Order: sequence, then structure tokens, then C-alpha cells
Amino acid sequence: MIPDTCSESSKSSPHSRRSSLDEERGMTTEISQINGPQTAFQRGSITGVEGTTSEISRVAKVWNDFQPGPKAQCSTLLIPGGFSTPLEAAAYSQEVAAALFFKKGAYLESKDKYGNTPLLRAAYQGDEAVARLLIEKGADLEAKGENGVTPLLRAAWQGHEAVARLLIETGANLEVKNGCGNTPLMYAAVNGHEAVARLLISKGADLEAKNLEDLTPLVWAAYRGHEAVARLLIDKGADLEAKNLEDLTPLMYAAVNGHEAVARLLIEKGADLEAKNLEDLTPLMYAAFSGHEAVARLLIERGADLEAKDNKGTTPLSSAVYEKHEAVARLLIENGADLEAKDYRGFTPLMVAAFRGHDATVRLLIEKGADLEAKNDRGNTPLLVAAVRGHDAVARLLIEKGADLEAKNDRSNTPLLLAADRGHEAVARLLIEKGADLEALISRQRTNMALHRYEAL
Repeated sequence: MIPDTCSESSKSSPHSRRSSLDEERGMTTEISQINGPQTAFQRGSITGVEGTTSEISRVAKVWNDFQPGPKAQCSTLLIPGGFSTPLEAAAYSQEVAAALFFKKGAYLESKDKYGNTPLLRAAYQGDEAVARLLIEKGADLEAKGENGVTPLLRAAWQGHEAVARLLIETGANLEVKNGCGNTPLMYAAVNGHEAVARLLISKGADLEAKNLEDLTPLVWAAYRGHEAVARLLIDKGADLEAKNLEDLTPLMYAAVNGHEAVARLLIEKGADLEAKNLEDLTPLMYAAFSGHEAVARLLIERGADLEAKDNKGTTPLSSAVYEKHEAVARLLIENGADLEAKDYRGFTPLMVAAFRGHDATVRLLIEKGADLEAKNDRGNTPLLVAAVRGHDAVARLLIEKGADLEAKNDRSNTPLLLAADRGHEAVARLLIEKGADLEALISRQRTNMALHRYEAL
């Protein structure tokens, strides 16, 4: 239910690195540790190497002069498959260093071991000047790094509006998708970058583009609770009822994640309160089983159906009770939810609470008038359910409130018989202490012994 973001990660920025260096200019060197994502070359470029630097190796010298300890050689970044190339290291820092590497004939599309080009790095860092320089030199706007991420996707994910604008104006594909089918607008939506989202929309980005799970930008904004982006998308015409592969709508995503502000916005704009997914769950059911009281209250106030049922006959109240969300259960009851509504097995909310062993919701339901002797489709009462599950605290509460100790199900089992059969000693002891009839238990034991002797003949 909850989608995989297929997002950028910190994989391309390890916190530490050890490298063995081959001989260079007659020297063998080792960098035992360099903190942060940059190697010596990247550190050198960040310090601001300008025109006085005549060779790439001088950049490494800056690191050596700046940082005491192990000394670095420029070959750190020349190792095939290494963390970064010299040009990429420069792109991680500033325009002057990048220009230096161009002068030395650096390759525009050089890649680190994660597939990142210098332009991908500049886009991620939000360095407009370096990005512009790289583009002017002919850098590939659609170069793809890990998981198929392009520079525009990187800029959108990070919220770098200036770089995103530059990339768009120089021809970057607005509808490019990463490996999971997410577009730049989706990336802006998932991280709440309103300015970038507005830019992309103004340039014609598709409001209804879908990724591999059929998530649209609005669904992403609702899922992550980004009200401003959601409002922008709605105002621009995004579909309020867009559904993913499981038929979840934006309102359902806001409800299941407890995003009250987004849920309120969607409702105000006309979102369907009774939309159902493939399992017939409604937004109120999502709020109920997730325990989001504020969203549940909002939905109820706006008229959501308290008695809607999913494909297993479960109501919002039974959903809240099953997940042990007492506050939401109380809210639903106070607003008139049916205490005796039954699911496909004939379970009432009180039976569900007894099954789950949650004495607080059991107490609440009893106080509100739930039937202690209601039976499911096998004739089990709440006390029989508590006995078979071994929930002694719930059984005690039910007994104290007057539950029938001798109630029988369709197989003539009493609470004591079920507790004994299942080996729930605490419940069996409680029932005996409260006066449960031992004769049936003794009779069953005698019968079992006789059968055992007969089978042994």
C-alpha cells in the first residue's frame, strides 16, 4: 500500500573511504581516511584553486597543505571505477576549478562508479554556474546515473529551482522518467518543492503522468503531506480521483498517513469521501485502522459513511478496534457507529476486541452498550473468543460485566472447555474461580481417556 519512492539515496555519498594508490611519479601513497564524501581531489577543488594552479597534481597539494595527516596524490581520482573523476570533483565544488579541468582536457561525460557525470553532480549540488559551464561545453542533458536519474530529476529532487530552470531552458526532457517511472514533477511533489513544481508546470509538465505504480504528482504530494504542492497541482487541474494500481486516491493516501491539512484541502476541492480501493476500503477506513483521529474526525464531520464496509464486511469501527486505536473507536461510537455491525465471519466490534486481547477497547465497547452475548457464525460469544485466544484480562473484564460463563458455541464448547483444550491455564483458572461448571470438562476428560484406552486395544 505504501509506495516505494524509488528516490535518490545517500549511496553516492559514503562517509568514509580507504584507497590504495598505485605508483605515480615514482611514489606509492595511501590515503588511510578522508572524512566526508570528497576525496583529496574534491577537497582541493573546494578550496578554490584558481589560475595559479598549473597542473592537476597541484590540486591534491592544496589538500596536503590544508589538512594535516596522510598525504594524497592526484591519482586518487584517476583509478578506474574510483569514487570521482577530477572533473566531477570540480563539479562538486565551483566553476573555477571546473574551468581548470576543461583546460587540461577533462572528459565531459566521465562517470564515477555510481554512474554520475559532472553535470549530474552539479545538478545535485545546485551549482548553477558549474552546470551552465558544463552545458556550454556540450554536457549531455539526459545522462543517466543510478536508477536512471538525469540532471533535471536530480535538480527537481533537491529543489534547486535555478538549475532546473537552466536545464529546461537548454532543452532537458520534462517528462524523463527514472527507473521507477517518476518524472521531475513527481520528484518535486514528493519532496514538497513548490517553486520547482510551479516551474515545471509552467513549462508544460504533465500533471497526470504516472510511474510504475500509477502514482501521479498529486498522489505523491498527498502521500507525503505537502499541502502547498497539492494545492498548486489541484489549482492547475490535477485529477482529484487519480488512482494507483490498487485504486487508492489522493484522499486515501492523506488519510492513511494522517495528513489532516491535505485531506481538508482535497475535501474542500471536492474529493470523493466514499471512493473505494480494490478491497472496498474508504478514506475513513484508512484513517480508522491507521489511528489518525484528526483525519477521521474531519471525514466524519464532512459526512463520511460510518457504516461503509470493505470486501470482508469490516466497518471503520471494527478496523479501529482491530488495530487497538481506542481514541478513534471512541470517536466513531460517539458519532453513532453501529456497535453490533458484523463482518463476513459474524464478528462484532466487541468480538474483534476480545480476539485481539485489547481490554481498553473491550471496556469502551461494553460501557457504550455492546452486546456481551452476541454470537458469530460459529456461535462464539466474546467470552468464548477471549477464552480460545487465552486473553485472561479480557475474559476477567467480560465476566465482571456479566458475560455468560456457560455459553456454548455450535460445537457445544463452553469457555472453560475451550481454554482447557488450548492449554490457557490462566483463563481456565479464572473461569473455575468464577464458578464455571467443571462437570462438562470432567466428562470430556473421561471420554477422552476412554477413547484412548479403546484405541490402545
